[in-house]
Amino acid sequence: FTDTHPYAGAATYTWNQGTVGVLAPGESLTMVGTSVITQAEVDAGAAINGASAIGTPVRGPAPVASNTASATVPTTSSGAAVDIEKTVAPGPGFTGRAGDTVLISYTLTNTGDLTLTSVGISDAAPLVAPGIAYDWPDDTPAGTLVPGAVVTGTATYVLTQADVDSGTFATPATGVGTAPAAGGAVQVQDVSTAALPIAPAPFMDVIKAAVLEGDGSVGTRILYTFEIANTGNVTLTLVDLVE
Repeated sequence: FTDTHPYAGAATYTWNQGTVGVLAPGESLTMVGTSVITQAEVDAGAAINGASAIGTPVRGPAPVASNTASATVPTTSSGAAVDIEKTVAPGPGFTGRAGDTVLISYTLTNTGDLTLTSVGISDAAPLVAPGIAYDWPDDTPAGTLVPGAVVTGTATYVLTQADVDSGTFATPATGVGTAPAAGGAVQVQDVSTAALPIAPAPFMDVIKAAVLEGDGSVGTRILYTFEIANTGNVTLTLVDLVE
């Protein structure tokens, strides 16, 4: 007797007539076994179990095999789901100016009970190449998460002047995965946004220079030049010179 599904513990055989291991014409054997539903069967939506028997006749040809009988039991699922968490932190030497780096971290978890494939993370921010660096679980291929599994990622972003002027760097990150479903695959996703405040530091410097155009006697002209510099981190408007 062979079965396509592993059993939890030993199967129980009941020989309904005659001698154990022997079936006379018209006699039968009953076998009872228990199996445990696997993740693959939950993903497939059903547990399919096939079985066949083999016996050796007391005379005649070689051993004979029965047909293969199968039974299908539907499995249930609470559904597919993911959860993503994004965090941001100042990079080395951060001063809150355009050109500073921001360090971004992502954590994406399969919170459902179906295996997810084509798993990935995208960020609305234009990340520094090569983009997100993933750390996948060791026991599954990259891009696949079994229920409860976690993939992490890191990336770097460079602040723009618009970020500094707005006072905050904040963009959404989206985590996605594809789960098996009746009639075709279904995609699930989750979105997380993290904000990094940028403190304004407005400063200006004025440099004034004077050049004497002559000998310095009465009526000699003096030429003044002024240089105004924005030495802060935010854009200044309505700039004017006051003497």
